Amino acid sequence: MSYIHGKSIIKIAVADDHEMFREAISAMIDRFENCKVVAQAATGIELLEKLRQKSNIDLVLLDIAMPEINGYDAAVKIRDQFPDIKIVFCSMYNTELAICRMIGTGANGFVDKSFSLNELRRTIYNVMKKDHNHDGKIFFYYDGGNGHHDFSTYKLSDEEITFMKLTCTEKPYKEIATEMHLTERQIDYLRESLFCRFDVHSRIGLAIIAHQSGVND
Repeated sequence: MSYIHGKSIIKIAVADDHEMFREAISAMIDRFENCKVVAQAATGIELLEKLRQKSNIDLVLLDIAMPEINGYDAAVKIRDQFPDIKIVFCSMYNTELAICRMIGTGANGFVDKSFSLNELRRTIYNVMKKDHNHDGKIFFYYDGGNGHHDFSTYKLSDEEITFMKLTCTEKPYKEIATEMHLTERQIDYLRESLFCRFDVHSRIGLAIIAHQSGVND
């Protein structure tokens, strides 16, 4: 049966290598309306195995710093092998570059580990609801624009597309400039031009648009 927001049980897998945190957060989620933790994993490899064993998981709550396979790499594998599963990162890594890399993996959302229960519950519900409404949005912090961008209506240069792909990584602008064989001033101009074009005010906003539009696929 397909997921119906507000009526179906959201079946969740929690992956974190700290057992006490994993058990505590699972108990909290089980108290949310229409939510149930059906699998737990301490590593990325264990998580992937649990996902293969259970075909009914809707959402994964995923830490970044885990042994064997880190959260970034696990998210890429989940997106490739289980495209219908939603991915929400839950981590202390909350820098702009870390969040941009999360977006680049194809994840749907992020919750800082300093979260309140309301923030966690709201993120889970919004990630599931966004897909149900078919509006293509992901539930990351978004700082501008209307969230709907069809790149076929824009005449983006190959250079602009490459830059937007690289915003979905942890590479700083200086490293991006080196990789693109441009000066830092040229990168600054490219960034500000795209910020203006898409009405965003941060790299995270631009990375979200790149993800929504399929540029970083």
